Amino acid sequence: MAPDIDNRRNIDDAHNENPAASMSLLQAILDDPLGWGSLADDDVHQQKKTAPERIFVLILAAILAFITTVSVRGLLDPDKPGANVATHLIAQIEQHQQTVKRLETEVDELNGKIKVYSASDTSARRATPQVRQLAQLDALEGPGLTITVAEAADAEGKGRVQDSDLRALINSLWEGHAEGIAVNGIRIGPTTAVRTAGGVILVDFEAIEAPYVVSAIGDSEVLHNSVSSGRSGEYFSVLYSMYGISLSYKQESNLSLKPADIRTQAAASIDDPAEENE
Repeated sequence: MAPDIDNRRNIDDAHNENPAASMSLLQAILDDPLGWGSLADDDVHQQKKTAPERIFVLILAAILAFITTVSVRGLLDPDKPGANVATHLIAQIEQHQQTVKRLETEVDELNGKIKVYSASDTSARRATPQVRQLAQLDALEGPGLTITVAEAADAEGKGRVQDSDLRALINSLWEGHAEGIAVNGIRIGPTTAVRTAGGVILVDFEAIEAPYVVSAIGDSEVLHNSVSSGRSGEYFSVLYSMYGISLSYKQESNLSLKPADIRTQAAASIDDPAEENE
């Protein structure tokens, strides 16, 4: 008889179960078919946590909170070195900007003064006749001496007339108080250069060829002695004896020399954009 009683109890329990419970279980499975049952397992694990574990978690959370609080306070501490680095940098930038503005103002003021002084400058005066003569700016006529520098017909290398030879002759004539000098018709001025380029002698950047005729206005006897005597005479004697370079002199009653070609320097200027916009 006992088995019958147990079966009845099971049947009664089955009839007494709430139908909605099975529906809720089915709904849970349909909503989350993959994660169903995990919540129940978590609840089981949470229930298994002991009191010491909970105390350890609380202590760990307190330690982390303390460390975080100390770090934040340290970063916000105004007394720490380097805490106001940004403030100092901003102050320096503002100071430099003010200095730049002040210097720009001074530059503008100085430019204005320069323009005023340039407009009222009267120092540029016409050159006096003596200055023009020294600068060889005027044509010149008068008696003088003509010197022809000739080299051997088969001269080569050092046997040819060099630029240094002509310079030595020109300097000797200046020492003889020449008023004006020309080489192959090219007037010698303060900025005239006598150089050799590619085996060719250039006078004021113009190529000349032998024979070289040097004309000088002045006292012909003094000019002749200045070239033929002293150290200059010895120099040209050596040229003749070693290389066959000879000098022939001719007194002239009237020589005419054209003005020297003075090469002036030009200065570049920068236009003011503000003036162009106006």
